[in-house]
Amino acid sequence: MTTKILIAVLAALSGAAFWFLAEGATVWSLGIISLWGFISLVIYLALLGLAFMFLSPRYTVGIIFLSALPMVYFLENKLLGVAIAAGLAILTFPPAIRIKKEMDFRLSFSAWDILRKGFPTFLTILALALAAFFYPQNNAMRFEDIIPESVFKTTLSVAKKSLPLSSVLPFDLPDPEKTVNEVLKEAISLEAGVDFKDIPQEEQERILAEARLQLARNFGVERVDGDDKVGDALYQGSIGFIEERFGAYRRYLPAVFALAVFAAFRTLFVFVGLLSIALVWIIIRILLYTGALAISERQVSQEFIEFK
Repeated sequence: MTTKILIAVLAALSGAAFWFLAEGATVWSLGIISLWGFISLVIYLALLGLAFMFLSPRYTVGIIFLSALPMVYFLENKLLGVAIAAGLAILTFPPAIRIKKEMDFRLSFSAWDILRKGFPTFLTILALALAAFFYPQNNAMRFEDIIPESVFKTTLSVAKKSLPLSSVLPFDLPDPEKTVNEVLKEAISLEAGVDFKDIPQEEQERILAEARLQLARNFGVERVDGDDKVGDALYQGSIGFIEERFGAYRRYLPAVFALAVFAAFRTLFVFVGLLSIALVWIIIRILLYTGALAISERQVSQEFIEFK
């Protein structure tokens, strides 16, 4: 009994830690959530796995509800936070009951076979709850929120020459941290076959001004400053292009963002789910070794029907 209470308390605390740490998550960041958020998520799911198997479904659902309540602190609409937590708990009832039935009537114990009956469903429900949690409260978003500048620059750094930007840039995809003037000087020197420093100063300024003007036209912006970083200029140009082409669909951005959150977390949960089940297996082995758990056999009567 003491072990069950400990599992319930630790599951609630680790779940609360996950929801607290998830508040600072960005869908497009390296791991979707911070490292500590990831660790707390794995521990939370592992402890929930134990709760699904060894506790009554109503207790497990209660743990899930309590652990999700920290989201109320971060949402302006407190009732919405309570509603999301309650919805998550209520929708968890069917998979919790399914796992518990599998646990009670299975002939041989296997954490993997037991949890796979309802755990994937729970992870989908959890991803939906996270999508609701991150849904913009004021229902207003910008394209910059969907495509953060930091992610855009990282993509440029990784992709380099693989992105189809030749129609926009008169040169190969450059280092996004370089300034516009630095990149233009390199491109002009390469094209002209001379060192840009050898060109007279007045001619340098004229050539750079014309190149920046052409670059601004390609980006669809009023001007591009020579001291701007190429990554900044490309980002603003890309956002401007998207605004021009898809600005009429801005009202759908919150839904797109929520869908992206759901897809990102559900994808992450494929790996995290496997990791948490492996942790469940380790914990069970430890509990068996310490004597907190014991494997026993019992006679089970089976009713079946057949033709005479």
